[in-house]
Amino acid sequence: MAKEPWLVDGADEMLLHVSKLPPLVRVSKLAGLFDMARQRVYELLEMGELRGCKVGPRAIRITRGSVEDFLRRRAADLPVGGVRAEARAQRVKRGRVGPWE
Repeated sequence: MAKEPWLVDGADEMLLHVSKLPPLVRVSKLAGLFDMARQRVYELLEMGELRGCKVGPRAIRITRGSVEDFLRRRAADLPVGGVRAEARAQRVKRGRVGPWE
């Protein structure tokens, strides 16, 4: 099972959940929604995949629009047939499994 729910075919459903979020979202809330570690959310912020703002000396909030943009970009990057089909195609290409398996 994928640890990142936006990488499966339910990206539209995930966007519906995100549209109900408040304008600024806590890192922990987003981590729970995406079923990932908070550290991964911080990494996405650091890489520029998500946009956030500081609301205190240590508090960071992520904008809802940033989350929606992130999901749209990730959904657009999906290969036809899904992530598993792409991974299998790469294994076939490298000769690790035959196309008949």
